[in-house]
Amino acid sequence: MTDRLEIKRHPDGTRYVQPYLGTNAVTGRPLRPYHRFPDSMTDEECESEAARWLEAIAPATGRRVSSRLDELLRIYVDDLSAQGAPANTVRSYSTLAGYAAPIGSMAVRDVKVADIDGLYTRLLKEGGRSGAGLSPDTVLALHWFLRGAFNWFALLGLVDVSPVVFARKPRHVRREAVAVMGEDLSALNAAIAAELARTDSDPASMRRHAAAFAAHLGLNMGLRAGEACAVRFSDVWADRGLLHVSGTVVEPKGGAVRQEYTKGKRPRNIHITNADISAFAAQRAFLSDALGRAGGKMPLVTSDGRLMRPSEVSRTVGGLLREAGLPEDVTFHSLRHTHASWLLAHGADVKTVSERLGHADVATTLQIYAHVMPGRDEAAAELFSKGMQEG
Repeated sequence: MTDRLEIKRHPDGTRYVQPYLGTNAVTGRPLRPYHRFPDSMTDEECESEAARWLEAIAPATGRRVSSRLDELLRIYVDDLSAQGAPANTVRSYSTLAGYAAPIGSMAVRDVKVADIDGLYTRLLKEGGRSGAGLSPDTVLALHWFLRGAFNWFALLGLVDVSPVVFARKPRHVRREAVAVMGEDLSALNAAIAAELARTDSDPASMRRHAAAFAAHLGLNMGLRAGEACAVRFSDVWADRGLLHVSGTVVEPKGGAVRQEYTKGKRPRNIHITNADISAFAAQRAFLSDALGRAGGKMPLVTSDGRLMRPSEVSRTVGGLLREAGLPEDVTFHSLRHTHASWLLAHGADVKTVSERLGHADVATTLQIYAHVMPGRDEAAAELFSKGMQEG
């Protein structure tokens, strides 16, 4: 290992490299790019990763200042992956990097605010695969991705000021999540129960059965699709009436991997009923009969025992919902939204619902669900009516 790749340590023990790579030919500033290593890496792995990282960024550190934006965005995503970014985040960022293709051939030092604004306008008008425009929320996600990337370019000395900071970002379009109520909720429950009652074990039937059980978890426990796919039978604490939600399934490069933390980065325990515990037991018995083993470790698996992919579960659940006669805008996420909306509408306190859903804080829950909380508007209507009668 050379001096310029010396592995250093912060006072807290975090290992990093920050080599001197000369002077930027445009800015005249020293080039000292920074790279931190995950705590899980050994010293030997850090050395190998440092060499790989340096080789990846070398073309962009003064020797070829006119590096293309698309190349540097790819390196930026690779760097985030090496530093332990979640697989789903890496996959999303790779997709977002592709949306920058119209200006991808430009050198990063040549990208101006007008180029960023023009990119956003073009994507909003015709950026989709079919030639239709991308949604404002997708372009907004691209904005924040590019902002992070250009901040990294600045650390490398490739740009002095990020043009993204001054670009006009699209406005977030707030859409109310769809909740299933009334007759539709009865039809949904009946469809889930009917599918779970089937005992066919061919691959297609197994996929539908797993999707129906995932729908049960989303509707009755408010789980996300990835969380439902990650649940293990050992997470059911029947003696305490709890389900331990501690992971999520992600899909790096089309596969399925159980990640040992949830979207909220912390585990949670949610109370479940005796009926829920019985549903887990029935699912274990079904898998034991279908797969010829003692139920396996997880309730959501394919016909050959592999992890179910959240995207496949969501897609199959969507098909079951259509068969049950539910509208097109009802999706797997609608089941989680239905769970939260029903609890709040029937008097559950917002802190309990927030913890049950695994939100980062109560403010997130209030932002999404304040409109379904009862009491305030009812009291206002009664107050106005009383005032009119007395007047």
